[in-house]
Amino acid sequence: MARPSSPVEKLRAEHLRLVRDDIRDPARWIAHANACLAAKLVREADSAMTQACRLARRPALWRQLAQFRFTRHDLAGAIAAGEEMVALAPDDPALRLVHGRLLLADDRMEEAEDQLRRALDDPATRPAAALSLGRIALFLDRRTDALAWFRRALEGDAPEPLALAQLLRHGDLASDSREAREALRLAERDDLPANVRAHLLFGHAECLLRESAWMPSWAMLERANATMEDHFRHLGRAYDPAHEEHSIRQLMQLFEEPVSALDATKYAACDDPSSEDGRPVFIIGMPRSGTSVLEQTLAADGRLVPLGERPELGRIYEEVMVRHAQEGRFPLRDAKALQELRRHYFEMLPERARGTIGWTDKMPANIHAVGIAAAILPEARFLFVERRSWQDHYFSLFRHPFSEGYFYSSRIEHIEHFAGLYQRMAERWQEMLGGRCMEILFEDFVANPDHVKKEILRFLNLPASPAKPTARGAKAVRTFSHGKAHQRVEPARPFDASPFHEMIERRAKGVVRRV
Repeated sequence: MARPSSPVEKLRAEHLRLVRDDIRDPARWIAHANACLAAKLVREADSAMTQACRLARRPALWRQLAQFRFTRHDLAGAIAAGEEMVALAPDDPALRLVHGRLLLADDRMEEAEDQLRRALDDPATRPAAALSLGRIALFLDRRTDALAWFRRALEGDAPEPLALAQLLRHGDLASDSREAREALRLAERDDLPANVRAHLLFGHAECLLRESAWMPSWAMLERANATMEDHFRHLGRAYDPAHEEHSIRQLMQLFEEPVSALDATKYAACDDPSSEDGRPVFIIGMPRSGTSVLEQTLAADGRLVPLGERPELGRIYEEVMVRHAQEGRFPLRDAKALQELRRHYFEMLPERARGTIGWTDKMPANIHAVGIAAAILPEARFLFVERRSWQDHYFSLFRHPFSEGYFYSSRIEHIEHFAGLYQRMAERWQEMLGGRCMEILFEDFVANPDHVKKEILRFLNLPASPAKPTARGAKAVRTFSHGKAHQRVEPARPFDASPFHEMIERRAKGVVRRV
């Protein structure tokens, strides 16, 4: 047998040897996990870290594994590691806090609330636990409870600054209130992380917007976004137009010719309602484009399960691109690889989606993975959402404190640049998908939601007459807009951004895209 030559092959061979020899030393597995991480061998790194945790039985190691899996968008795996962590140290409030936040990220509200309440007993973890409990209350439209939790998070010797930002965003506080002045004072502190200071400035800007103080609010938003961009730059993740153009050009080149796909007649499980696997419905749209209210409207009668923003497809996209870079071949050209990726998708799917007619997923980052989803999920359907009023859309992005992922939102110029790239991808996917996709103009949907919903249900081959409502349909959708996703859709716009249109148009003018 030929010896492995490349560093990646050597690490994989070493992994197999450690498994074969049943190595019982946790330190060996930890060292191997770090080597695999450096080589971007994610599966091998996870396996090695898991083995180290089982051998050492230390809560701190399980916590590291949970956090690693969370950063890799493996919520189910992160929660499983969190359960092991808590089982080893059930009286540790800090571990309860970590576990509660993981459950919250997976929409398991009641379980998250139980864990977070146990973290209230310790003054050290109480502010962060109260902040998360306030977020749960927001998700469930309990605004009064949410504000009370945010205020509790501000008590004690170590108040949570992010709770103050939430209080300003969702309370009815004036820009000259004690809380608003305190936010400005904290935003000047260099010892606070830049992203925390940015959230405080975004909160103060909301106070100014409620008072129709247009120019001061715009200046505060510019300051908040510049601070958030500093945070992204420090992490090495600031928006780079040239890099984005290059990445998307590479992605589009992979789909210049049709890729192989699984047999739709074999895998279209939606045709059999008793089937274990129903139909995925991907709602494709930029953040703040109206995907939240569309998802909640479709879920209202209880047939389609609203999953909100799910990481599963993103993980598969990353896996495909990493394998393509490491192995020099595109996995979607191989039928066996397609079946493996499909199986991986359903393994990660949350339990509440199993055995149903279908579910919705509105993760904005799915725009990159549409081609992959179309290949491995032949029964999937795609709803492309677009807003006609691009100025309002851009302002909504500029106004919102995205903590990660949407690095272009910190500048109007970058929003305009990415919107053009997004449109390029959307056009290519729609050309490739044909009858598997449907375009939806958000303004049409808001003006006549019942009519548009009927058209969508017809497109999905679901009867227009509503089924009997179930508890599943009442479930809150986790979105960046919090409670807005499960409020009644009204014809009127939630905010009139017209005072800012001229400034937005001026900053967007002249942006060039070369894809």
